[in-house]
Amino acid sequence: MIPALALMIIFGISHSILAGQSLKQAFRTRFGERVYQGGYRLFYNILAAISLAPVAYLLGFHPGGEMWHIAGSWQPVLFIIQGIGLVGFSLSLVQIDLGRFAGTSQLIAYLKGDTLPLPDEPLQTRGVYALVRHPLYLFSLMLIWPVQAMPRRRGDPAREPHVCRGHRRPRPLRRSAR
Repeated sequence: MIPALALMIIFGISHSILAGQSLKQAFRTRFGERVYQGGYRLFYNILAAISLAPVAYLLGFHPGGEMWHIAGSWQPVLFIIQGIGLVGFSLSLVQIDLGRFAGTSQLIAYLKGDTLPLPDEPLQTRGVYALVRHPLYLFSLMLIWPVQAMPRRRGDPAREPHVCRGHRRPRPLRRSAR
């Protein structure tokens, strides 16, 4: 878990640096205002995806036991939470301009020679945005976290997983001395 945590910290630091005004100003100075307006958002998103890929790889493809296991009787509740997350995430996506969110609309405007920066989007205060400030974050977490068993990365210290409702980890099978 230490490598994944270190990679998440690196992502957090790089995210903060990339979102900061000093790097944005340096980008503007180096490449010009038009290139900044047309490409920085996409550049930022590509770097974010690249820096999150190792975390996803470590956590997703190298399981080594369970961090927690929730009793099967809770499975319907977990599915309901995930269903709410899926609906909320989908509604959130419908309410925003995905091209602007990803940075592709800005790049297309730059390549076509259209005026940049693009006009400001109106503040979203209806739908899911009336309920929560960052619905994409909230609902994506509601999709990811409510799972019956959360895998642990290989190489973590041998600890008992958190088990709800009195379930115990099965004992290892003993080999017969035949």
